[in-house]
Amino acid sequence: MRNYDFTCVQALLDDQTMESSNGLSLTVKKVPDEPRTGYPDPRFIRSLLERPQTDEAFDVANLTVEQMRRFMGSPNRNLNTIEIYTGFETIAVEGRTAGLWRYYPRKPFAKTDRPALIFFHGGGFIGGSPFAVENFCRLVAELADAVVFNIDYALAPEHKFPQGLDDCYAAVCHVHDHATDYGIDPAKITVGGDSAGGNLAAACCQLDRASDRPIIQAQVLIYPVMLIGTARTPDFTWQLSDFNLCEEYRTVLEPMVLGFAPTEDEAPSFEALYTEVPEDCQNPLVSPLLAPDCTVFPRTLIATAEYDGLRVQGELFGRQLQAAGVMTRTIRYNGVGHAFIDVVGLLPQAEALAYEIAAELKA
Repeated sequence: MRNYDFTCVQALLDDQTMESSNGLSLTVKKVPDEPRTGYPDPRFIRSLLERPQTDEAFDVANLTVEQMRRFMGSPNRNLNTIEIYTGFETIAVEGRTAGLWRYYPRKPFAKTDRPALIFFHGGGFIGGSPFAVENFCRLVAELADAVVFNIDYALAPEHKFPQGLDDCYAAVCHVHDHATDYGIDPAKITVGGDSAGGNLAAACCQLDRASDRPIIQAQVLIYPVMLIGTARTPDFTWQLSDFNLCEEYRTVLEPMVLGFAPTEDEAPSFEALYTEVPEDCQNPLVSPLLAPDCTVFPRTLIATAEYDGLRVQGELFGRQLQAAGVMTRTIRYNGVGHAFIDVVGLLPQAEALAYEIAAELKA
């Protein structure tokens, strides 16, 4: 059960406030029950302030990979109102296996033309899991009457670029090649992901367009990582003053935004866990904003969050796609921060986004 009234979700779906942001046509979703500009959703700030504390002492600046993995993911809720089938299988990819979870409404059994969403979870390429986004994926499956695949891909640093990406694209090809078995229409395949998963989805689209049989029809990118390390585009700018932080909660919100601020020096940082060498960050498959031709990308839905340092990257990518003539819709959810779909059922923005994705899949 959700911990808010559904009227909050309906308000978000009805809100079609359009803004122009540096040439980007942007849909801005206001906080349903917080009229003050720059103030967080009360449920979001409450979840931050009530977050349980650990007795363990951590050096935040020098966390191990295992410690970072333990911090990822949040409790969330199952909002399904009908029976959803859950299946699991593995596929072989270059001497290892990738896991494919799949979800779809169990009835009617004989459907053969459902749309498919192939989803890649976030976690900075080094963590996260399909279970963190399972309830979100299951909800999309119900709302869209779709088959949603949730991919368990290889993680860095044990498996550096491009191994995780290879797993993801292998899953795309596998789903397409077995469309009849899964009851999906092979001409209705969408890829999507949150954070690092959004990066992998955009990279899969590039691999797909470079192949001799492009099969991806659309992409859904949720607060995606579009630039890694010191990779930059000429029009990329980032400054804290662009984030409207109310003074009452600045001490809580500012660290969240700064946590995803771009790296400005050559010192090894997070990207060193994902890439073999710093030069990899200049590869468009690692930093999709560097793609030389944005027309290779399919129809796109981008969702960003007001208090997310990655917001700048996602919205800049939306601007580039629009300028290239790609059918693109970019939505900014005010009042929340990074990883808000991880708490589906606790924040109305997560549920509202599931409805938006379902509408895209139906389209």
